[in-house]
Amino acid sequence: MYTVSMVYDEVCQLLLERGGLRFTYSSAAFLRDIHYAIVETCQRTAIVKEFFPIDFVAGTADYTLPDNAMDFHEAFAGNRHMQKVSSLYEDKDFGLDDTVLPQEWHRDTSDANVIHVIPPPSIGGSAPVDVQPSGGMYGTIGGPATAQDAFTVEDPLYGTLNSITGSYIESDGPFFGTISDITTGDESMIVIASVRPAATSYALSDVIPILPDTVCSYLKWFILEKIWSMDGEAKDIQRAAYATARKEEILGILAAIMEEDLPVE
Repeated sequence: MYTVSMVYDEVCQLLLERGGLRFTYSSAAFLRDIHYAIVETCQRTAIVKEFFPIDFVAGTADYTLPDNAMDFHEAFAGNRHMQKVSSLYEDKDFGLDDTVLPQEWHRDTSDANVIHVIPPPSIGGSAPVDVQPSGGMYGTIGGPATAQDAFTVEDPLYGTLNSITGSYIESDGPFFGTISDITTGDESMIVIASVRPAATSYALSDVIPILPDTVCSYLKWFILEKIWSMDGEAKDIQRAAYATARKEEILGILAAIMEEDLPVE
């Protein structure tokens, strides 16, 4: 696990090279800068994506995702892929047989973190039954009693999720195992979106969320680029150029990896 203090130590070590630190760089400034470095990495590369289940509301076309969702990539309803369209060319001529579930979506005219679906669903989702097992979950989950069962797991979740159709699974702890045969229910949709950490501030003892350790080792270059580029006694054009090159190196690698995602047919 890569902690915030590990990045702080790396930044301080590089700042102390060749003549030592010649200006004041407080831990408070570092904690502010590392937040922006993490957000920039997530935003420019979409390296982390999450599934967001959303219950339909009959006649409602706009749905809001959590604040940490950034770019929306795919949406599914009724176990079918929804087509991404432009608001200028959305299909408004759906027949009666097509009005039960949305078939298209866009964000052109929507507010931040809002997805607009076409046509609005003619059915609404049911309130889920919230089941909270204690002590973690071990083994196989299969065949829930109803299609609206919800499992909220605060402890580690180990094993296999099998044949969970129309159910909602949320694990706040580590999740180890296999997900098999999970489909969206007829009364909900699933949106795949790139995300950033929900946290907006960090302490030195915090573990850096979301990003893999190999990526975290590059965060120091985001911070050093800013330090060496800004006007002041710490400005160093050559070092800033090197930090920029290392920063763009990891961003380019991550972007190339994410471009290998297979398109949804």
